[in-house]
Amino acid sequence: MSGTLVNAEGWHTLVVTDQSGNTTTVTFTIDKTAPTVLDEYPDVKNDLGNSINLLLGTDEDTTAYFVVLVKGSSSPSENQIIAGTDIDDIHLVLSGNASLNANTEEVININGLDKDSSYEIFVVVIDKAGNKSMVHGFVLNRP
Repeated sequence: MSGTLVNAEGWHTLVVTDQSGNTTTVTFTIDKTAPTVLDEYPDVKNDLGNSINLLLGTDEDTTAYFVVLVKGSSSPSENQIIAGTDIDDIHLVLSGNASLNANTEEVININGLDKDSSYEIFVVVIDKAGNKSMVHGFVLNRP
């Protein structure tokens, strides 16, 4: 057995040769970097009272997870947001996920809001390697 331990980020090629000279080549990537939610996101557009469009953008292809909590709620952890729960691990009706394309504004429609209530929306994104972003939250104030 020979070779070099590979743990650096990036694309790598592994070539395995058996005693008979047969070779197998595998190309793979190591990704340890968390995705980034772009600066102008998350944001809200088209607040129609009972629904909003949540706008998101990231620096790589990801899956976004979100929870909608009443204003004044504490921020849940990344894993709680992914599970659709609040800080007390109670499952929420207003939670979900969506696929996002890199460097593209994506719109997620959220329905079931009370037009007279203010909310806090928390978002986390995960890339294909399983790296998680920080939790991003913002307040949706209503009069």
